[in-house]
Amino acid sequence: MQLSLLLISFVVLSFHASQHVWADNIPAVTRVFLVHRHGARSTLHGGGQLTLEGKHMLKALGKYLNTSYRGILPQRYDKDTVKVKSTSFARTMQSAQAVLSTLYPDSSMNAPIVLMNSPAADWVLIPDSWPTDRLRAAKFASFTASLNKEAMRDLGMNTLTYFDTLLGVSNCTTMAQVWCIVRAYDVAMTRQAEGESLDIILSTNLPRLTALFKKYFHFSNVYQNDATFQDNIGTRGFYLAKDWVDGVTLDAVLWMFSAHDSTLTALYNTLGVISRTDVEHSGNAPQFGETILMEYRADSSVAFHRGLPDPTYGSAYSYTFTPLIVMCQRADGSIINTTECNFTEWRRFVMSQGPKVSTGIAPCYADPSDIVQSSCDGELATPGACLTFRTLCPSSACPASRPFLDAAGGYRCMAPPTQDVSADVASTAEQETKIAGIVLTALLTIFCSAVGIRYLTQHNEHP
Repeated sequence: MQLSLLLISFVVLSFHASQHVWADNIPAVTRVFLVHRHGARSTLHGGGQLTLEGKHMLKALGKYLNTSYRGILPQRYDKDTVKVKSTSFARTMQSAQAVLSTLYPDSSMNAPIVLMNSPAADWVLIPDSWPTDRLRAAKFASFTASLNKEAMRDLGMNTLTYFDTLLGVSNCTTMAQVWCIVRAYDVAMTRQAEGESLDIILSTNLPRLTALFKKYFHFSNVYQNDATFQDNIGTRGFYLAKDWVDGVTLDAVLWMFSAHDSTLTALYNTLGVISRTDVEHSGNAPQFGETILMEYRADSSVAFHRGLPDPTYGSAYSYTFTPLIVMCQRADGSIINTTECNFTEWRRFVMSQGPKVSTGIAPCYADPSDIVQSSCDGELATPGACLTFRTLCPSSACPASRPFLDAAGGYRCMAPPTQDVSADVASTAEQETKIAGIVLTALLTIFCSAVGIRYLTQHNEHP
């Protein structure tokens, strides 16, 4: 009997937690922060456009927010209360609009979506676009070459030839195995999201394809097998988490970010959900519509949840939110794994995940060895990675030996101007001689004037 009561209690509490129906002893939520991946889309080589099913996914998220947080949200959309940001891709902007269409069905078309920068410079929501990676082309090439060999070994020539046909290319068997791995994995995920069955070759090779994709995704978004570099730039989700930290003190009650799988993975890393060395978990790309949500409560505590839509094709895509275990840091430095903690403890941990570089910002960090390997240590900006880096990061583009950036002159890094010491000495001596002559002339003039006045006075001569 007691066991039955315990089971019933557990079920009831689980239902309440997933639906956000709070008990009286849970402090009221005063602010909500969330970032979601866009909904299901077409393949990347097909344009990556949001599909009808993808829109339905995010509409389900809007319905969930409407039901769960109606008590703190304004009845109608208000730009000062609801803040929405998106990357500049059509699929993320359309996803954000889909959420708003059910969150505020009467006024969603009047809700502005605040776009971030272009993909090349959106360092908050597109963490794999950081300019510092441009300088690491040699390291990426080494990683790619290693993964290419694994692909040849694990997938075989016949499967890679099939990928050529699948993707409409001709280089999967030669030098672009990694590119083909990413695109073939993408085809499998988008087909499943659209309710399509996978053919026998893609289905049979999906486990091996997934394992290879995880390594690529982990290297690109979490950890590049370089502890010093990683410590210097910090975690790539830091700037988004910092936006949440700062947002707690502002007036808006809902902050929503529409972004990508890499965005969520980077934030998971910053929150301590995944480890930078755990390829198995950190290499998992978040699914379409996946959401990270943080509640800020009246007692200055924060609680975290992961939201997933029902992935069944043609379903209502209803969201289920479950508690998300993150890391918080006490004043004594100890780390706790918890689904909720005091805001100060969470903020303390987030700030520990930021960059260690003392100057500049992490996306523009210029590792000295990377500067040399990318041929960016000279005066001229070599075309490609070096020129792009200097364009995007002018304040940290030049090495210490050439600290002055001449943007108008082709982004050349110039050395400090040299001075001709002998010329300076001669010039100084000449100036001193002129000054001495002027002073002597003035003294003689004063002396002669004094003598003349005295003579005239003695001899009573008047003009």
